[in-house]
Amino acid sequence: MKSIGSDSPVKRSEFLKETRSLRQGINTLDRKVNNIALAVTSIDERLGKVEETMMTKQDGQTIIDHVDAVMHRIETYDRKAVVHDERFNAGEAVLKDHEKRITRLEATPSK
Repeated sequence: MKSIGSDSPVKRSEFLKETRSLRQGINTLDRKVNNIALAVTSIDERLGKVEETMMTKQDGQTIIDHVDAVMHRIETYDRKAVVHDERFNAGEAVLKDHEKRITRLEATPSK
């Protein structure tokens, strides 16, 4: 509204024009507020889904602990395989030596 004077009467047409303008501004503001509310609701729902599916530090630590345990078992198995291979090779040499001795004993005439 035009500021004519603090005690001046306002014409009805000016008043209606000004209130119509204010209503349009309020309607625009209402739409913007509704859009913001929808956006916040959407973000809240997405955040809830992220929180449900995200991995926590504790989850990560649990996975690392399990991987460490499996790696320890693999390393132990590898060490045992090397030791068993060496024992097998050593036993094979002893068996060949015994085989030679048995062959020699069988080849000598008995008394």
